[in-house]
Amino acid sequence: MHDAPDGGVNVRLVFMANSAAQASAFAADLPFAGAMYSFFRALGQTLGVAISGAIFQNVFKKKILATKYSTFADEWSRNASSFVQVVKGGTSSAYCEGGYQGQGETWSEA
Repeated sequence: MHDAPDGGVNVRLVFMANSAAQASAFAADLPFAGAMYSFFRALGQTLGVAISGAIFQNVFKKKILATKYSTFADEWSRNASSFVQVVKGGTSSAYCEGGYQGQGETWSEA
């Protein structure tokens, strides 16, 4: 696993934002400020992953439909994250049928 190129700057920014949220609150509201910060951060991550995943799958399907592998577009777009292993040269049982021969090999024209 490679280290993040930013050297952990993102982690520091997250903790600084939490501190800023608590610093702007009254002492009696500190627990609520921390809880609200954590809640909205988690909610934003959840929505961000869901929305970006849906966009990726739809664009991926549209791009595959424009190629000679259009018959696989529905199958591949439903599980697009697993397809990454096939693109990298590994195998995945879901994609071995229908032309993919295995690791390091290419798609057949069968």
